[in-house]
Amino acid sequence: MVGGTLYLVGRDAQTGELLGDATSCSMCRRQVINAGLERVVIRRTKTEFDVVPVEDWVAEDDFPDFGPMEEPSSQP
Repeated sequence: MVGGTLYLVGRDAQTGELLGDATSCSMCRRQVINAGLERVVIRRTKTEFDVVPVEDWVAEDDFPDFGPMEEPSSQP
């Protein structure tokens, strides 16, 4: 998957109509980031698509920054 593209489309379960506001939740975004994908192509209409660079999601990441990790102590 590293360097790959995810194609995303949403459809109404009852009507089958395309959902123009399809997107990924924060947990799914994390999975996409961790998979090493480069971009997500989201279908908005039959002829319109948005291309989202995954780097944009990394920049918008809402996970807290815990700062640098400390080296483990050598004492028991």
